Amino acid sequence: MPDNVYGNYTAKRVSVAYIGVNGIAQRCFPAEGNYNGLEYYGSASDSLSEPTLTYNQVCSVGNYALLMGGRIETGSGATDISQAYNGDIVKVSVPSLSVARRNATACSFDGKAIVIGGFSSSATASKSPTFDVYNSNLVRSTGSIDYSIYLNGIGSTSDYCIVAGGDSSNLTNKARAINKNMVYSVAPTLSNARGYISATSLNNSVLFCGGTNTSVTIYSDVDIYDNNLVKTSGTPLSSNKYLCAAASTDNHAFIMGGRGSTTSAYKAYDTVDIYDKQFVKTSGQTLSVPRYEQGSIGLPRFVCCIGGGASSTYRDVDVYTDGLVHSHFLMDTAIQGCGCAIAGGYAFVMGGAYVVQSNIHYASVVQVLKLNY
Repeated sequence: MPDNVYGNYTAKRVSVAYIGVNGIAQRCFPAEGNYNGLEYYGSASDSLSEPTLTYNQVCSVGNYALLMGGRIETGSGATDISQAYNGDIVKVSVPSLSVARRNATACSFDGKAIVIGGFSSSATASKSPTFDVYNSNLVRSTGSIDYSIYLNGIGSTSDYCIVAGGDSSNLTNKARAINKNMVYSVAPTLSNARGYISATSLNNSVLFCGGTNTSVTIYSDVDIYDNNLVKTSGTPLSSNKYLCAAASTDNHAFIMGGRGSTTSAYKAYDTVDIYDKQFVKTSGQTLSVPRYEQGSIGLPRFVCCIGGGASSTYRDVDVYTDGLVHSHFLMDTAIQGCGCAIAGGYAFVMGGAYVVQSNIHYASVVQVLKLNY
C-alpha cells in the first residue's frame, strides 16, 4: 500500500503498535487476519505448594490469578489451600478456604472471586452450602445458599452471580442468584436437572450450556438468564456434550469441544458453537484436536481453549478472535483439568493433571501465557 503524502508530511500505515500496561509492552491495533491474542511465555518460578485437579475453581480478582482448593493427588480428598499469582508472576499468600473443596465452581463478580459448593472427601457426606468470597486484596469472607451443591454451573451478570444445576442429594435443576451483598434469591429452574454444565457471560446474561445427569443422558440444552433473572431457552448446542470450555469476547460466546459419552473416555468433540449478542448460533472453525476438560479464558478481543484430554492429554491452545478468526499454538507441557485466570498481562494455567508412562500426576508447575492485546 503506497504512503499517502500530505504537504511536507508522509502518512504511513501502522501494522502494529505497543502500549505500556502494568509495566509490560503490549501490542495494540493488531490486524485481525494475523492476530494471535497470546503466546507461550514459560512457567512461574514458584510452583504450587499443593498440586490439585482444579477444573473450574480458578478465576481472576484484582491483580491476581486465584486457585481455590481442588482435588488432591493422594486419595480422593480435597484441600482448603488457596494459591495466587500477581501480575508480576510472583506467588503470594492467600487465606485458606472456610472448608476443603473439590468439584466446586468459581467466577469473578463485582470485583470479587466467588467459589461455591463442592465436597471435601465424599459427595454423599461432605457437601457444603457455603461459598467463599475473596475481594481484590485477597481478604476472605463467606456466605451460603439454602442447599449443598457440586458440579454446578456458574456465571455472572452486572447484578448477580448465578448458580445453576449440579448435584445436591440428586441432580438438580435449581438455580440461585447471589447479589452484591452476597444474599441469595431463587431464580427460575433450568430446563433439565444436570451437572457438569459449561457457563459463560455475554450481553449481561449467563448461558448455561450442555451437561449430563452423570448416568447415560447428555444434554445440548442452553438456558439463558438475563440481569433481571428472566430465563429463556437458546438454540441447542450442535451435539449433546459436557465438560466443554466456555468463554466470551465482547460480542460472542464460544462453547468449545466437550465430551460426548459418560462411558467412553475417547468420545470427544472438536466443534465450536458460537452465540452472538442476540444469541443466534453459528459454528466456528473446529479445534486443533477434539478434547474436553480444557481451561479457557475470555477477553474483549479473543478467547482461548487451553489443554484438555481424550485419548491423550494435550498441550494445544486454540485462539478465536471476536472477528471469529482462529489460530493455534502449543504449550511446553500437556495438561487437562486445569483452570485459567488472568493477572496483569499474563494468563496463568493452574492445576490439572498430566500423564507420564501411563501414570497420572497432578501438576505443580504453573504455565504462563503472555497476552498480546
